[in-house]
Amino acid sequence: MFRNDGNHFTDVTDAAGLHDGIDGYGLGVVASDFNGDGCPDLYIANDFQGNDYLYINNCNGTFTESIAKVTGHTSRFSMGVDAADFNNDGRPDIISLDMLPPDEEILKTSATTEGFDLYNKQLQAGYLPQFARNNLQLNRGNGKFSEIGYLAGVAATDWSWAPLFADFDNDGRKDLFVSNGVYRRPNDLDYIAYISQDAVQASLKDTITAANLKLLQKMPQIPQQNYLFHNNGNLTFTSVGEAWGLNQKGFSNGAVYVDLNNSGNLDLVVNNINAPASIYRSHAREQNGNSYLTVALKGAGKNTAGIGAKVIVKATGVSQLLEQQPTRGFESSVDPRLHFGLGKATQIDSLTVIWPDRRYQVLTNLAVNRILTLSQSDAAGRWTYPRPATPRLFADITNQVRVDFKHEEDTFFDYNREPLMPHVLSTEGPRLAVADVNGDGLDDFYVGGAKWQPGKLFIQQKDGTFRASNQPSIAADSLAEDIGAVFFDANGDGFPDLFVVSGGNEFWGKEEALRPRLYLNDGHGNFQ
Repeated sequence: MFRNDGNHFTDVTDAAGLHDGIDGYGLGVVASDFNGDGCPDLYIANDFQGNDYLYINNCNGTFTESIAKVTGHTSRFSMGVDAADFNNDGRPDIISLDMLPPDEEILKTSATTEGFDLYNKQLQAGYLPQFARNNLQLNRGNGKFSEIGYLAGVAATDWSWAPLFADFDNDGRKDLFVSNGVYRRPNDLDYIAYISQDAVQASLKDTITAANLKLLQKMPQIPQQNYLFHNNGNLTFTSVGEAWGLNQKGFSNGAVYVDLNNSGNLDLVVNNINAPASIYRSHAREQNGNSYLTVALKGAGKNTAGIGAKVIVKATGVSQLLEQQPTRGFESSVDPRLHFGLGKATQIDSLTVIWPDRRYQVLTNLAVNRILTLSQSDAAGRWTYPRPATPRLFADITNQVRVDFKHEEDTFFDYNREPLMPHVLSTEGPRLAVADVNGDGLDDFYVGGAKWQPGKLFIQQKDGTFRASNQPSIAADSLAEDIGAVFFDANGDGFPDLFVVSGGNEFWGKEEALRPRLYLNDGHGNFQ
């Protein structure tokens, strides 16, 4: 990170708390105020093994890396990235692109990078779960993101580079453009088999010759169309690229949106490898008549474009947020003018600009279908960002109630023995069962264990804490993996007995470890 000190830049990477990761290749970066405190944060997309980074701005020149805290998983080969409030809830969301093919033939003829055992070792080494598909992170407003790429219908767009959120049909909802294409496919299985031949490998062992370089020409080329997804307004998107005229095949990477002819429509400029750039003119307003507003910002001092400003537009009951951060997608910078699609609105109820120094201005009852220029010099006051409330329905009281149990899964890898299984069968526990096993009017519970970990029975005490109950009969069956448990009165004596189902995929020729077990209760919480 280089700090602009006016007439020169100073390297403040270490002082700012940014990592210099040796196991990742940064391909994308976007700035956005993800936590709503007025300071722009950073999302950095890393290709290959290294985690993506999400740096939360501490508002004092330093950042705190928080990707594992705020997300459950990310894309694996993260390329381009964009951040915008696509569902109009006032919170910026994130999309990072990867290379999952929607075409079944390409998918099945492409090599993968790792097996399940290596994936687990990476988790054990502290890496975040990563999956080779586009990740759409929905900002929940409580310091957490939910990944909804499959739900939204945008998970698979092949070898993709630049994602751009923008309202291309002016209906008030941000759509999604994705540039797509890799010039040569080095992970094609047929190509890998070809260059793995002994004769080919022997020719490569000493020096690289002109004949060797011709091997690159044998690497497959598959031109692809770019993608455009229409925002349906319900957290899902519909692919409309073909219908909207993006039917040119090629190998695209960088892309920007810009209103080239000031028509109120966002046009597209797309870079193509070994081919001229593509320019797509939008005819949206000619076809649907939707309204728009373009906002041009004039910042004070040397920040002439007002980088870091926020604009909130309210019309017809809908509130839209845009941030003045032109660097988006993949190695590209979009039109610095902010474009709002307004649907059938005939007037803007209010427009609020919050400048980087927190001065602000509010305008009301504005006309639509025009370019509005706003100057920071006209702003006043100081905008106060509310501290985001984080109401919690539940509180973790594990330590207070003294439940001393940690599920410890064994390291068996199903796919080493049965690589065509659709999912693993060795990690189906733990399971819980609840009952008053000793008749004191308080609920007790049983939690099942994995292989070589006996299940435990916890007896509730009058003060609300729990005590682990010594159960020799249960401990004797620690070889079994518990995948189901239920209390019921098996023998009709009025006391809840415990029935445990055994499972797992580790046991080959060990039927005794797969038998279900019934433990009878003596009425005092002792089981045989």
